[in-house]
Amino acid sequence: MGTIHLNYIILIEKVISLYFNSSNLKLLHLKIVVVGIVLMIGGSPSMAQDFNFSQFNSNRTFYNPAFTGIEKGVFRGSATYRKMWPNFPSNFSTQFVNLEAKSYNAYGIGLFAISNREGDGFLKTNTLGASYSWQGSISELAGSFFQLGINASYNMKEIDFNQFTFSDELDEIYGDIYSTSFSADINKQNYWDFTVGALVQFPTIRRHRKIIIHTMGFALHHFTRPKDSFLDKDGRLPLKLTLHSQSSITTRTYSFNKEDRLRIIPSLVYQIQGEKLFNSASYNNLLYGVDIQSDPVFGGIWYSSQVLNNSKKNFKAVIFQFGVKLLSDNKKYVYRLSYSYDMSISKLSSVTQGAHEISLSVDLHFPARYKYNIFSF
Repeated sequence: MGTIHLNYIILIEKVISLYFNSSNLKLLHLKIVVVGIVLMIGGSPSMAQDFNFSQFNSNRTFYNPAFTGIEKGVFRGSATYRKMWPNFPSNFSTQFVNLEAKSYNAYGIGLFAISNREGDGFLKTNTLGASYSWQGSISELAGSFFQLGINASYNMKEIDFNQFTFSDELDEIYGDIYSTSFSADINKQNYWDFTVGALVQFPTIRRHRKIIIHTMGFALHHFTRPKDSFLDKDGRLPLKLTLHSQSSITTRTYSFNKEDRLRIIPSLVYQIQGEKLFNSASYNNLLYGVDIQSDPVFGGIWYSSQVLNNSKKNFKAVIFQFGVKLLSDNKKYVYRLSYSYDMSISKLSSVTQGAHEISLSVDLHFPARYKYNIFSF
């Protein structure tokens, strides 16, 4: 969940209910409603809600740019593909590609690209961006530090009005035979967007040398409020605040490979978005769960809840994740492949078939002799 404004998820839910309980409502009518929703999403940013991913660990720089290059001596490349509502007549898909690196210094840098398609391509958004982070030490002895990050992106948003079917094109008997009177001033919007974030990471050691690494942070998205509306000349992207917390607990139990230790990772992500944060017109998105890593495999179960503050509707999903971690022979390369499935537990579940998400990442570890500060200015 998380691509469409919640008011219109409610509308879709009602239409689905009517469609599957009435033989008089044709598929064309359902399609008209769907593309109308896409039009309203593209036309009014006050109705918009950012898309999200289910796999937080695979897409952490998407949630907070402060994660960029958080691990020293690592170059990471990752890609995620998400397909939402594959059984619905007009589904939604998102691709995210991210490259990031940090030498043995305080600076990290990254490049990313996002491609988002809504309503079978009626609304398309392509994004190219770069991120930068800086790490400061809190206690070198304890291994605790904080990290600040920022990203800048150039967004190209386009809506194809030619694919839409408007109500004035339809005849009660003969169907789609007329020309529409609708005329749009613009069908493209290009704009810059910025996100800032911060996090802190610190370890604690419990009895029997059990090590727990805590990571907590926040990010403020769209803080420059860029204009992205097709119909409202003054419409701007609503602010979004992301809060996240995660603990990695290394146990004394060996993993399946008999070399590493089993880890338990509880996580929580909370997001709120709206013209004004923390008011009745904002949207809340809560994502929390537990991952278990027993190399070379890992998996987890998460819970997602989305609610519009002035609505009693709460759209919930249970997320199941499974993955595998592989090492190259020289152990310089680490490969991770993960798959997750969002199982909706609302009325949409029987029709939309939830959401599928697959991620692949590759880490290249390089030694400390490359300690020169390649990211300083």
